[in-house]
Amino acid sequence: MTNVSRDTFQNRLRFLLENGNPNRTERAERVQRIANQRGVTPATVNAWARGDRAPSNNTRDRIRRQALRQGASRAVQTRTNGRFGRSISNERAVRAVRAMETAVTRTREANIRAARLTGSQARLEAAMMETLATPEEISSLGFRHERLSRASEEELRDLEDRGFFDSWEAWRSDYERIAG
Repeated sequence: MTNVSRDTFQNRLRFLLENGNPNRTERAERVQRIANQRGVTPATVNAWARGDRAPSNNTRDRIRRQALRQGASRAVQTRTNGRFGRSISNERAVRAVRAMETAVTRTREANIRAARLTGSQARLEAAMMETLATPEEISSLGFRHERLSRASEEELRDLEDRGFFDSWEAWRSDYERIAG
């Protein structure tokens, strides 16, 4: 059994409840289904989704696996000094990180192909060594996406007042710089 963080659990539960933008009735049916599966009330499932309460690790792990079986994106694991660090499990943040990784890889491969066509060994070596973005920069953008997604307007203003300015505009410009 995996030790599932509260953030990962909440993201997976939200995926089960909100995947495909269900209307109120469909969402209520999904809440009731999970409540029946876990032997709790719908109010408890809604409290889990809001983050007011968290179930046992066993229940968090079962919900995580159920969401993965139904199509949730796998979390992005980061490494620090060879050890696993934090993970990004918010669906949109994971998709953004995967898109950035794909864009960086495609651009790098295109640069290598172009260098090969020139026949210059120096250009080929330069293209092979060139990095458009490090994995740390990409995961940092993923963490920023998660933080911005969770923060309310008031929290964002408070961070700005304390000198930690981050906004969706700044995030988008950094994303475009990396992903192209």
